[in-house]
Amino acid sequence: MDIPTKHLPEPFLTQFGFVPCACKETLNLEGSCYAPPKELGEGYYWYYERDGLFAIGVLDLCLKEDFVLEYQQQDFISINYYDTISAEELSPYKRLSASCIRGHVSESQVFRARYHKMFPSMG
Repeated sequence: MDIPTKHLPEPFLTQFGFVPCACKETLNLEGSCYAPPKELGEGYYWYYERDGLFAIGVLDLCLKEDFVLEYQQQDFISINYYDTISAEELSPYKRLSASCIRGHVSESQVFRARYHKMFPSMG
């Protein structure tokens, strides 16, 4: 598995107009923080990666419109926990639920999900 040494989420963040922003007081300055474009919503996506070994992401987003996220993934394994979410993966279909732990294995496939507006997505 060939994993880049940093910035695993950067291609899809920039594809959808997220821009680097100052880290919130509660987040570690070692990570990178991105804000969504104003027309998409409010909040942030904070991300920290250590030499391609592991990564931690914290999202606090509230979308203004339903949003379909589709991007080419790299190879990785993830464990996710959502405090709140209103969304579903589209291929294969799976509803994303709050207060649960979810594992995901990517083998460079396309990821597709629909996130619903006006609902905080915190993961």
